Amino acid sequence: MNVSVKELKEKEGLKVEEISWNISNRMRELGNISVYGGFCLAYVAYLSLKNKINDVYQLIEYMELTFSVERVSFIKGNIENLWNVAIEIGEAYSEETLLAVVLWWPLQGNKFMGECETPLSVVKLANEILQISNDKTADFCSGIGTFLVNAIERNPESQFYGVEIVTEVKEVAEIRTELISDQVKIEQKSVLDIDDNLMFDKIFCDYPWGIRAKESIGNNEELEVIYNVIPEVQKAAAGDWVFIINVMNHLNKNGKAVVSVSNGVTWNGGINTVIREKFVKKGFVEAVIALPSNLYSNTG
Repeated sequence: MNVSVKELKEKEGLKVEEISWNISNRMRELGNISVYGGFCLAYVAYLSLKNKINDVYQLIEYMELTFSVERVSFIKGNIENLWNVAIEIGEAYSEETLLAVVLWWPLQGNKFMGECETPLSVVKLANEILQISNDKTADFCSGIGTFLVNAIERNPESQFYGVEIVTEVKEVAEIRTELISDQVKIEQKSVLDIDDNLMFDKIFCDYPWGIRAKESIGNNEELEVIYNVIPEVQKAAAGDWVFIINVMNHLNKNGKAVVSVSNGVTWNGGINTVIREKFVKKGFVEAVIALPSNLYSNTG
């Protein structure tokens, strides 16, 4: 890429909304209403233009030879038989414009995304707090990669790691980030199954709310490590503290983390009171920031 992500956004960002609407509208007219259809179509259009491919069969062959089975399945499942439309779109715009459309395609606020999105305002706040600078940075429960894209835009020199359990969502994050950085690795797994030895300078975590502690997906060894920090977590009904302490266990000694939590974490009684007290006394908390309501599309 000849320009930085920041420069690309300044140059092409204003075109994204109109172009993405045009692409989505065309897909609807052709009977494709898949959640990721427009995003995938823009991505394939970008690839066809970048690689100078104007034949449907050559384009499909290029995809199958270049990308993983999961990536190809994700793309085929979402654009269906619209490969020729992707080529037409690739011929209609510049490479930089299509790259911007893929990076900032308006997936935010889509009611079907549910817990797989983090509002851009929260992402910006987290990055302001973390002040990433040549750091080893992780996004736990990385969703569609909004935090990672924003972090790369601010500090492309850092090393980035993401983990996401949902296949399609992980593919979106991987597509967006690999286009702008070769220092990103995103794994598909539970955030509670991350290698114990993986440590980071900065971590952002926007975990799925409402998961019960006993339903938390992770291996027994990982959960034991969490329980060893604050044993009372074993008695908590909600899984919030499992995710929070998991972040602490992967944070370097002088590192910093931002975790988006539900309101209940700050005021639930019973064993949660004991956990909060220990968390504060251990010096884990620098600040608590109350956010306004209705930031997330799936909860008030």
